[in-house]
Amino acid sequence: MDKGTQDRIDFILDLQAEHEVRLAKLEAQKLQAEARLAATEQRLDKRMDAIGKLIQVGMRMMANNKSEFDRKMSALIDSQMRAEARTDRLEESLKALIDSMRKGFNGGPKRRNGH
Repeated sequence: MDKGTQDRIDFILDLQAEHEVRLAKLEAQKLQAEARLAATEQRLDKRMDAIGKLIQVGMRMMANNKSEFDRKMSALIDSQMRAEARTDRLEESLKALIDSMRKGFNGGPKRRNGH
């Protein structure tokens, strides 16, 4: 083999060795990136699970608050209806009192100053 051919072979072998080193570095970087990606995915999965649980708790709280609101609203409506019934009875009693005052005592017209 002549010197020029040997130089070319050595050059090619050197390039191949450099490429092998670069390839090994890239492979190591790829493995590191995959490990970081897996760790990131695990953190995101945990966060998504936590968010899901928060949503479930929030939905339960909303349902409980709605039930509490409905209960209080029903109590308020009931109280209002009782108040209106009392007001109606009071109005009837007041009308009866006014009517009796107009008729006077003992069923006759009321007299003023002995007239």
